[in-house]
Amino acid sequence: MLTACSDKDDYSANTGTLLTDGSVVTGSSDVTATTATFHGTVTGLENMNPASYSTGFKYGYAQNALTETASAASASEFSSSLSGLVNNTVIYYQAFVTLQGKLTYTGEVKSLITTDATATTGDATDIDFAGATLAGSISKYPEDATAGIVISTTNDEETVRAGLRLANASLEDSYAIAKSGLLPSTTYYYAAYLDLGPGVVYGEVKQFTTASMSIDVEEDFVDLGLSVKWAKRNIGASTETGFGGLYAFGDLTGTNPSIDPADYASADTYRTALDLPNILYDRITLPTAADFEELFKVCTTEWTEMDGVVGYKVTAKNGNSIFLPASGKRVAHTITGEGEQGFYLTGTLNATNKEFAVDYEFNANTNTRSTRAVYEALAVRPVTIAKKFKKEYLYNTWHIDLRANGTSAFFPGPFYYYDAVQTWAHVQDGDPKPSGCWDWCPAWSDISSWIGFTPRDFGTMTLTEDGKVTVTHIAADGTETTEEGTYTVDEINKTITLSIDILDIPEQSSRGTNKKTNLRFFSLSEETMQIAMLIDGDTGQLVFNYTTAKNYEGYAANLCLYDGDDSHWNNFSSVQVLEAGKQYTIEAQATRNAAMVYVLDFPQLAADYPNAVIRIDKIEVDGTEVAFDANKFHYGDLENKGTYRVELFNIWGTGTNNDSPFGGGAKDSESALAFNSSLKITYTVVTLDGFNAGLTTCDSNWNSSWPDTSIPVCIKGGFPQEYTISYNSSRSNGMINLVELKDFAKAFPNAKLTLKSVSCDGVTIPFDESKILYGDLENKGHYRIELYNTYGASSGNSAFGEVETKGDITDNAQLAFSNNMTVVFTIDKLY
Repeated sequence: MLTACSDKDDYSANTGTLLTDGSVVTGSSDVTATTATFHGTVTGLENMNPASYSTGFKYGYAQNALTETASAASASEFSSSLSGLVNNTVIYYQAFVTLQGKLTYTGEVKSLITTDATATTGDATDIDFAGATLAGSISKYPEDATAGIVISTTNDEETVRAGLRLANASLEDSYAIAKSGLLPSTTYYYAAYLDLGPGVVYGEVKQFTTASMSIDVEEDFVDLGLSVKWAKRNIGASTETGFGGLYAFGDLTGTNPSIDPADYASADTYRTALDLPNILYDRITLPTAADFEELFKVCTTEWTEMDGVVGYKVTAKNGNSIFLPASGKRVAHTITGEGEQGFYLTGTLNATNKEFAVDYEFNANTNTRSTRAVYEALAVRPVTIAKKFKKEYLYNTWHIDLRANGTSAFFPGPFYYYDAVQTWAHVQDGDPKPSGCWDWCPAWSDISSWIGFTPRDFGTMTLTEDGKVTVTHIAADGTETTEEGTYTVDEINKTITLSIDILDIPEQSSRGTNKKTNLRFFSLSEETMQIAMLIDGDTGQLVFNYTTAKNYEGYAANLCLYDGDDSHWNNFSSVQVLEAGKQYTIEAQATRNAAMVYVLDFPQLAADYPNAVIRIDKIEVDGTEVAFDANKFHYGDLENKGTYRVELFNIWGTGTNNDSPFGGGAKDSESALAFNSSLKITYTVVTLDGFNAGLTTCDSNWNSSWPDTSIPVCIKGGFPQEYTISYNSSRSNGMINLVELKDFAKAFPNAKLTLKSVSCDGVTIPFDESKILYGDLENKGHYRIELYNTYGASSGNSAFGEVETKGDITDNAQLAFSNNMTVVFTIDKLY
């Protein structure tokens, strides 16, 4: 005889590990004076036949004597009840699960006390986006009991009872607890509780939903001149001085009291699904450790009081500031340090121990980067890299970013593909992409062999402030067609609608037919723009990459040569889109008998980039390299016409004829540059934005903004060039004093600078010039003039007289100032 078996029946003993520590949880209890109900849960058996395991509770009247058993129905949540008990009796109980009658797993041992005491949950009132008042009442309680509210964002009763406890300050029949630091648009579940010591009595679970709250990345964030903008208030705070909520690493609720590291994130949460600010709002995120480091390094900090709340006022060099209240921290249910210390969460995990995350801490005496266990709940101050939509950037003439020679000015290629979901927030602002998103951003070199059209100038699109648009389309055969129309912009939704078609690539396949209405901006800057059209069928978006005419057309490099023959007064040009760090070559193929005017000009470059620096790398005359001293060239906007000039030799110029870079003294011409067929100049755009010299003045109280002030270093004219940097503040002594030019030693490894003078409060401070340290002292590519540094070589060899030892540091009293320090230095040579 054959019998049919259920697919779920399992008559074999499974010897593998089905459950792990923590799979079985002893839950709460419900009690009266004569009854008790135990609750328990198990995870990991959801796909097993309930007949293959059993659940229940071991219990007894002493913690080490659980001699009785109460069975329960097999399920992921199970319970068992006792009756006929004696009032005020303490019972210990422990949940268990037995697999196939052979292997038993247990939870922790808990206790209860039978009682006629009660807890009743009241209604929630005063609900807004960040807080609510939660009521409860209790009866028949002993004097040593405690009461309050438990709260969670999960509606399961056991989870609510195991949620965050909000203890009432005193024991009274009725109470109301004002809970702040809540999240907007979030449903919370709560219950009153009465803790009797051996056991806890709970009221029914109720719920409420907080109000919604929008956030504006312009109005609600402060530009401190840093890599990110900082929010005016903490997450969960309704004011700038509010503490807000306290959140553990990867906790999206603020109500998780667990101290098990396994319940929290074990990798960086920045821009992930565990980035709390980004989950709440588009375009904002947790700060990284680097963001906080920049904040405290660049800005000045002051321990102060605002609206009765103490904390840190952080002020930027641009005068803008934010306030970070001393909001304390929470471990499990206990908050400490509130009103005394600030603990702020980052999205960065400790690199060496995944049970700790990086935080920033401060109090009245200090601020520091530190690490905290991932279960410690800290304040959250969000940041944003969101860019304001600046409509004025549109007012320009735009090209598709592809030239006839196949090169592009900014983007790797003239177009990209994106799925239909992504927007400005994901591209311009860098928000994390929704699950399943895709994009393809090919370089032209990767697709040119099969794309199906030849690179060319596709025309121009000019947008003006008065809402007018002019589009000139250039067809493949060179035919030009110009249309004029109007346009409007929806700055909130980042779209543009035109009365005529945008400038596009007509040969491009996989495209849409709508080239006018509600086209999405993906990015917009002073020099670039991306506009997307939906591909027919909404299967994706074709994004056209544009650049301004200035970028597209580039800068003319004019090699101007004159040898005394008036017919030879002309120039040889090439047009390049100049990029910092890139090397270029320009060649004149002609004949010049002598050099009277030899200059390399870049019209408009100095006007657009007043601090640009261009370096001459090589000069070849008829194929032979010519030696020169580049320090004797004259650089910059020498005629104040917006043209960047490198004066190689010029008898009417700023000085090269008096001290020729090619070895001679005063000359009417330079024979070394005469050529019969070719003059080739190789040059590098060292930087378009120039260099900054930063002055750092740190005393033994660690007062400094690292650097405290900076000035632009504009390489213009000949050498030496003198610069003055001044800082208005006070320092009790000179523990660290230096001037540093970031990346300068990398660009000019043979540069020579000289400290000329130092004055404090208007008084010139004498120094031994031979003891001043110069150069790339830390091998980081930054050129430093080290006046005095307690941690550097100058500590034991001060140029400013005797120093005083204080503990593990030395300071220099001569470099103290009450109002001002001014430093003068020269750049004597670059090469």
